[in-house]
Amino acid sequence: MNEEGLSKKKEMEEIRVLEALERESDPKAIGRRRFLKSLAIAGAVATMGISGCVSEPEPTPTPSMPGRTAPPLPATATPVPAAAPTATPSHPAAQPVPTPAATPKPAATPAPPVAAPTPAPTPAQAAVVKGACFDINYRACSGCDICAEECAFKYQPADYKGINLAYARIRNMRFAFVDVPNVCHFCNLTEWSDGTTEMPCQYVCPTNAIETVPDKETVAGYYGNGYKRVNADLCLGFASCGKCSEICEQLFGSGVYYTPDGIATVCTACAGQPTCVEVCPEPDCLRFVANIPGRFHALDPTNRAEMLYSSMYSVRRDL
Repeated sequence: MNEEGLSKKKEMEEIRVLEALERESDPKAIGRRRFLKSLAIAGAVATMGISGCVSEPEPTPTPSMPGRTAPPLPATATPVPAAAPTATPSHPAAQPVPTPAATPKPAATPAPPVAAPTPAPTPAQAAVVKGACFDINYRACSGCDICAEECAFKYQPADYKGINLAYARIRNMRFAFVDVPNVCHFCNLTEWSDGTTEMPCQYVCPTNAIETVPDKETVAGYYGNGYKRVNADLCLGFASCGKCSEICEQLFGSGVYYTPDGIATVCTACAGQPTCVEVCPEPDCLRFVANIPGRFHALDPTNRAEMLYSSMYSVRRDL
């Protein structure tokens, strides 16, 4: 159908609608509902007219041979999408790591019973040595002052807080590049040459405060066993006397020291078990040897340091 035929058809339908409206009622007496209904009808007619103007292409008939019927088309099966193939990585590092099979855990072995810790053995105390004196290897001394600290801690008052080296009976004399431990050497005199067997400090003491303690009065680890000590109740002190240190310094280099109270002290050799020898970290430095004449080992600390410096560095020097 061409466009001209469609337009004529549209005009005829509009004329029929208008005539029907005129026949039903007077236009002047149309009510509100009927008027709206008429407008709806007119709009529907207009829409039909517009849609009729667009011509759809007529389907082309399929020629068929006489006496034959076209076979029915086979039912098209809906294709099932195939699963996407898993891409195999080409690089060895990208290969999937196989999960190892779970290995059953062995049964837990009960821990053996813990034995009680064995206490550390207490070092045996040195044997008591009588009639001995110190034999010192001055080259081996490192100047650590452990001997003086242990001696001061042992003989200072029990309620004293800290360590005061003024209570030590052995002192480390420091010089340039050398250290000289200084202690009493128990310098016994000889009867036939010196007129007495006492020690010089004992001989000059006006109150006999320096006494030799016999074995029966020994206090183990402190004094006794034939070694001397200072009786603090009899000592007049450095301010009033000081003869012991004076004679010792003139002859052998002073091995007599004074406490903070001014009372003289001498080495008691810890009753034959000297603590300084036990705690010295240098095995060949401090030795306590019997049957050695101590007076031949005693020397003024300054002279000893000069001889030691000259021997070690091959240079003579006043220290």
